[in-house]
Amino acid sequence: MKKTLRLLPIGIIVNLLLAQNALAAPHREYVAGIDNQPSGDINKNYERAVSSLQEVKLSPALYLSGWGGRQLLGKGQALLPFMGNANGVFYGAVEGNLGRGTSNGWMVGAGAGYRRIINDRILGGYVLVDYNRSPLGNNFWVANPGIESLGMNWDFRINGYIPLAKRKWIGAPTLAPYAGIYDYERFSGNTEYSPTVQGVEEVGTGVDAEVGRAIPHTNNKLKLHLGGYYFNYKYTGHVSGVEARLTYEINKYTSLEVRQTYDNYKKSTTMLGIKIALGGVNNTDKDQLGITGRVLDPIEHGMATSSSGNSAPIKSQYNVVKDVPYQVYKDNISFVQPASSTTTVNGVGTITGDGTYENPYHGLTQETVNTILTKGLSYVNLYAKNNGSYQVGDLTLPLGFSLYGRSSDYKAPDAATKLYGTLTLNAGNNTLDNFTLLNTADHASAIGLKVSSTDGTVLVPNVTLNGVTIGSLGYYPT
Repeated sequence: MKKTLRLLPIGIIVNLLLAQNALAAPHREYVAGIDNQPSGDINKNYERAVSSLQEVKLSPALYLSGWGGRQLLGKGQALLPFMGNANGVFYGAVEGNLGRGTSNGWMVGAGAGYRRIINDRILGGYVLVDYNRSPLGNNFWVANPGIESLGMNWDFRINGYIPLAKRKWIGAPTLAPYAGIYDYERFSGNTEYSPTVQGVEEVGTGVDAEVGRAIPHTNNKLKLHLGGYYFNYKYTGHVSGVEARLTYEINKYTSLEVRQTYDNYKKSTTMLGIKIALGGVNNTDKDQLGITGRVLDPIEHGMATSSSGNSAPIKSQYNVVKDVPYQVYKDNISFVQPASSTTTVNGVGTITGDGTYENPYHGLTQETVNTILTKGLSYVNLYAKNNGSYQVGDLTLPLGFSLYGRSSDYKAPDAATKLYGTLTLNAGNNTLDNFTLLNTADHASAIGLKVSSTDGTVLVPNVTLNGVTIGSLGYYPT
């Protein structure tokens, strides 16, 4: 018994020493590509991998891209690591998109996220807040939270889009043609009537999701991504669609991408882009790091706006204002149509019709203009509908006469309306709008459009051309 008591302090001391050694052992986190190796190699490979991770320094990553297709776009994104290491990193993010001109809208945004390597995959989450300037010049703020799982072969991501502050803007009432809307036009006699419309532009709540797969036997250079998106709007319906994109990494700095989307709003859209990557992990080739090399890959979102400068689809729509009567848009209109039913008497062309919407003039010649002049109008709007060509010969438009190419129902401008001959403006106050003026088929007309007073000494004032094409049918001087 006494012997046992004497040995007890020795056993306690041994156990305390073992516990101390255990507490002093370094804490080991999972390192990609190590835990699935044979146990005999784990310690050696773990030490090598930990040393490698300590050598990997993360610097800001910058991604720039240019896109062409339906529109021309430029996009940029920067990821700024501020805490952690290659095994788990907190980062800030700034981004911006710019379309060609302001008609595509633009966006700037900022946010933050976290990525961590777990079991050979990167799991991450982020929140971005984007300021969007719409194509009509309105402002929309959109929060964009997202989660992602990135691997060497498979990628998964899902994004949400939540409008902040104001979701819609309603414009001032205007007549429909001033908004580029012609579906509701009405005609009676020599007058065009238009409804009052009011524009609404809004952003909706939405979601997109995507799955990506590295194509086998391409060394992870070629990847295919498939996804879909849905956005709901209060006033303008919804947007739902699918997207596919194919990326090819040329080298660590440059990659090519083709995007294809189809939805119920913009229908089919194809965009081709080139991307430039700078910074990020600091080794010669990030592929040497396996999954660690992707820890500062760009955030992928905005699948529904591949051809827009905005981060979420912004829809605009004009609605007819109820209980507001139609108003006069243009009067003193003389409606004309091709001369298919013009008759001749003793070899002289006879003007048929009276120029009203219900009974248009047949043909557009000097005889037509002279007939209109007898009405004593101070100004005249000639509407020539596009359901055939017009042989105008040598046609002079007097003071205050304007000529408009129109669709076959007269409602909308139509630049495909074809006139053959020479057109002369010699007094002024003329508007030429949306038609094509060509030389006559027999090459008799050397001049397409002539703007000059009768004696050539006086300038012709107030002449406006809009959407007019002037060409020839192979006239060669002799």
